[in-house]
Amino acid sequence: MIQNPDNQTRFTETLSGPMSQVGLLAGQSLSAAHLQVWTEIVEQNPDLHSPFFRPEFTQLLAQHRTRIEVAIIRNAYQIVGFFPFRRVSPVVGQPVGGRLSGAEGVLCRRGIQVPLEELLDRCQLNSFDFEQVPDSQVQFQHHSFNTTDSHYIDLTSGFDAYCQQKKDSGSNALQNCNRWNANWSVSMANWNSNFMMIHQKLWNS
Repeated sequence: MIQNPDNQTRFTETLSGPMSQVGLLAGQSLSAAHLQVWTEIVEQNPDLHSPFFRPEFTQLLAQHRTRIEVAIIRNAYQIVGFFPFRRVSPVVGQPVGGRLSGAEGVLCRRGIQVPLEELLDRCQLNSFDFEQVPDSQVQFQHHSFNTTDSHYIDLTSGFDAYCQQKKDSGSNALQNCNRWNANWSVSMANWNSNFMMIHQKLWNS
């Protein structure tokens, strides 16, 4: 699980039984209204500020991977959450991006918590394989092995502004990255050149 150092205790409403409805849709079948609500949920909840939680991520993967599904969670009045997953077998789910997913979990409005076992049951899943879930989603804690800090880059003001901020703070991390990238490019160019020379010699022989 991912630990958020800024996480604070919040009032939560637990949805269960007749208080909630869960419907399943294929990843490519989300409507414009679904996408709008999904976007509002992730933008209003700081714990969900990750590109892996965006609806566009699930949409993109649904275009290239099979069996991508989204559980739409409702209370008596409105949509309160989404749970995207890939059904790798009839009763086993995993994050939509598999190991490419840098974050996963249940995407709910702030103050809403959904019992994990009940959600999986309504999705007709016996298990869900996860690696990186925000620690604010306490329903996953009993099923996790450990909790670690998660590092991230704040690009709220754009990448150029981030680079300038790092430069002003005296950090040389970006300069080192650029130097490593340049060295890697030179190494690859030399490798390609040597490969072509060897290939030409073998062809001529």
